Order: sequence, then structure tokens, then C-alpha cells
Amino acid sequence: MKLGDPPQIPLPEIDGNPFNLLLEPQREKDKARCEAWKDEVQNLLIFVSVASRTIPKPDTIFARRLVFSRPSLQRSLSNHTRV
Repeated sequence: MKLGDPPQIPLPEIDGNPFNLLLEPQREKDKARCEAWKDEVQNLLIFVSVASRTIPKPDTIFARRLVFSRPSLQRSLSNHTRV
């Protein structure tokens, strides 16, 4: 076989762009993966928003320690918080 001779095995006829035959399955996989990640991130954001309300933050812990260490602050706060 020399350069320029026709191929011994003929190439199949392809409608459209042959690149799309490889690209489309990858796009479908990527789309499914992105949807899965989007769901996971949404679940994570919900968890973080709930956890941030229930887990005491350092400034809250410091304020509680400060109030409970000084009885005068406890009395003044209890007078202002009564409904």
C-alpha cells in the first residue's frame, strides 16, 4: 500500500458531523453529573442553614458566659426581657 492509494477497508458513511457522535454522549453524561451536583449542593445549603441556627456560635457562647458570670447583668437582662 502506497501513500495516496484508496483504503483497503472503506470508511462508513456518516450523516452530519462525526464529531457530534462522540460529543453528544459526553454532553449527556455531563448534564446528568451537573444535575446530581446541583441536587447535592442544594441539600448541603439546606443543611448548613439549619445547622447555623442550632449550633451556638462563638460570640453567643462568649455572651452567655459573660452574662452568667455577672449576676448584675442577669438581673438587668431579665428586667428588659419580660413581656
